[in-house]
Amino acid sequence: MLSINWPAWSETGMAVNHGVNIDMIFKPISTEDAINAFGSIIHKSVHRAIIGELDYESSMIEKLQIGLSKSIRGIINKHKNSLISNTKNIDTLADVVLKGRKDSDYTQAEIKAAKIWGNIFGLQEVNIFDNFYDLGGDSVFAMKLVNSLNKHLNVNLSIVDVLNYQSVNELGAYLDEKGLNNESTIELNDVAVLKRAEHKEFYPVTSQQKAIYLLYQRFPENISYNTPIIINIEGNPDIAQFEQIFRQLIKRHESLRTSFHMHKGVPVFKIHDDVTFDIKYSEAVGTPVEKIINSFIRPYCLEEPTLPRVEIVKTGLLNYTLMLDVHHIIADRTSVGIMLNDFFNLLKNNPLTEIAAQYKDYAEWQYSYYNSEAIKKTEEYWLDVFKGEIPLLDIPTDYKRPPILSYEGESVKFSLDEKLCDELNSIAATANTTINMVLTSAFYILLNKLTSQEDLVIGCNVMGRTHEDIQNTMGMYVNTIPVRSYISGDLSYKTYLDNVKNSCLLAYDNQNYPIERLLEKLDFKRIQNRNPLFDVCFNMMNIPDSIGSDKEISLQGLVIRPVDFENKTAKFDITLSASLSGNKVEMFMEYRTCLFKRNTIESFIKHYIEILEVIKDDINIRLNDILLKNDIAVIKYEAEDDGDFILD
Repeated sequence: MLSINWPAWSETGMAVNHGVNIDMIFKPISTEDAINAFGSIIHKSVHRAIIGELDYESSMIEKLQIGLSKSIRGIINKHKNSLISNTKNIDTLADVVLKGRKDSDYTQAEIKAAKIWGNIFGLQEVNIFDNFYDLGGDSVFAMKLVNSLNKHLNVNLSIVDVLNYQSVNELGAYLDEKGLNNESTIELNDVAVLKRAEHKEFYPVTSQQKAIYLLYQRFPENISYNTPIIINIEGNPDIAQFEQIFRQLIKRHESLRTSFHMHKGVPVFKIHDDVTFDIKYSEAVGTPVEKIINSFIRPYCLEEPTLPRVEIVKTGLLNYTLMLDVHHIIADRTSVGIMLNDFFNLLKNNPLTEIAAQYKDYAEWQYSYYNSEAIKKTEEYWLDVFKGEIPLLDIPTDYKRPPILSYEGESVKFSLDEKLCDELNSIAATANTTINMVLTSAFYILLNKLTSQEDLVIGCNVMGRTHEDIQNTMGMYVNTIPVRSYISGDLSYKTYLDNVKNSCLLAYDNQNYPIERLLEKLDFKRIQNRNPLFDVCFNMMNIPDSIGSDKEISLQGLVIRPVDFENKTAKFDITLSASLSGNKVEMFMEYRTCLFKRNTIESFIKHYIEILEVIKDDINIRLNDILLKNDIAVIKYEAEDDGDFILD
């Protein structure tokens, strides 16, 4: 008689049917592997067997109470040694001077937390009573703090924790109260562990990449996921030197030499060791720059290595246009900044620091996390948020929505002046939040005024870099997560702002969950001409660039400055983006031209600014009392009429 113990099956059986195809020690087994293993075991002289692939990342494997061969024990030890980051010694961080107490008596938790705060905020002195927001903290700083605290203190804090305990004093007390600072009593935080991926032909795409790749398969000519950067150069650039630098970058960042494929019905990516890269050079003196740019931006073939495209065009005697394009599937906005920063450092002959991890390490970590017990809590959060009927935003449009999605778009730029920004920052300080939340809440209010809907879902971008070791790694990490908000006209703005803040922070804390899995769990019925869950987005682009639109770099006899241009695409019906620029906020509203006229979008922007002006004067105003000076009346689309917005 032969008795076999099986782990959970990944493709069939009760475990899959009930959503519990996970195991504490073994990875889920495929049907093909199970059949092959069964065929092998029946020819062996054994009466009892356990068939499965050990999950070497599991914290439970050390507690396994069965005999293991020396070879398997050796593999376990090898995996332990391959961890990119376990708990990193906090002594490697720069020391800071603590202030705030006359007797200079600080707890160990305060000393450790202060070192991390100083490292994140770039401070040499830390007052333990200084407030997170007063130091300029926002969601990006909060995520960096969480990553660093979890790594260096071996804990599992959330963004909500950091923002609930907003000073070193409060955070230190919280760590002591929960016993989280007693390293000897804490098991390793598995979420904070990243290990080096083994070399293999294919790696699983991340959830961020999967969404883009599946869309690419439907619309291979779509250029809305191109991320072009245009730079003007005055002087005589050494093109051979530029070419050599980009080759160094391609060697340094594996993402820049990656191709995408379907393997056994599953999307995967492949890293190429040897690739050919050249900068294209041409001369087009007298040709409009816009025409040059438009001819440069073209679709990618993702089945080929997604190298950066670089072209230099001579447009004058000592004038050149450098055009750089990378596909969003291999580089988010932060990654483009990393690449530019590396480029300029190499141009200055500055050495680059070693990269702690590559994107494949993150991809393997995410795959393991998605098949672990840890994801269950996050899944419960999202299923609770989207229980019941999911609202479909019924925003009025100028034109009838086409039967399939169109990605042609334009954008309208505007800015919030220094005076208004100061007043909005004051509101944020009063409400114990950031200007990001003020701008987001005002956008919800605008949508409510346009649609009269009280249940709204918008997409919000998060950096997605939830581990400290991938902060300087190129790849596609950014997530657009759905944030649901309920508006009641009887609420005061201050109360509603707090509601938006709480909804956003909880969504940020649970960002490590694949939206496509959520759609499957919800049995969501896709609509061909709609995005799933949301059609509008708010994006706070508070990520510093190496060369922003208002910056200029002079080196090696060259003057380098960015070229402001409009990439005429739109991923969603409307995306409102904001970025801090000195004491002002620069904003733009991107929109689908198949749905809206430009003057309609301009009227939306006008009403958005009206809302900001109202709330900065009275934070306690009822939402029903926020009245727009020009109410929007809409002529509904009819077959003989394209429809239009009319300002009464």
